[in-house]
Amino acid sequence: MIKYLLSLLLWTLGLLGFHFFLVQTLLPAEWETTKAYWAYLFLFILTAGIHFGLTKLSSIDADRVGMAFLASSTIKLIAGGIYLLPFILAKDESSRPVALLFFIPYFGLLVFESIQTSRLINSR
Repeated sequence: MIKYLLSLLLWTLGLLGFHFFLVQTLLPAEWETTKAYWAYLFLFILTAGIHFGLTKLSSIDADRVGMAFLASSTIKLIAGGIYLLPFILAKDESSRPVALLFFIPYFGLLVFESIQTSRLINSR
């Protein structure tokens, strides 16, 4: 589990570096906001929790890991929507970039989670 958390942390820091580069160089200045970085913490915790649950399920019933991954991905999407709801409903222009930049860590960590889950399934 420590190896997974370390690789997840390195992947997340790589995404954060890409995010920082994107905001500093390619996007307009009004997109520079620190609120978007809270999404990394939120998604890091969700991804680690999902993997912990999938690992426990794998030791109990390895045949259900794929379906559990699909269910947990759906729950993660719903949790992301709830996290983004205040930013989407806000009338100010500073909230829109937060909502759009949320998807950099979301999809990046979803790719990481998919790779790790496929390794978990194939190891059985």
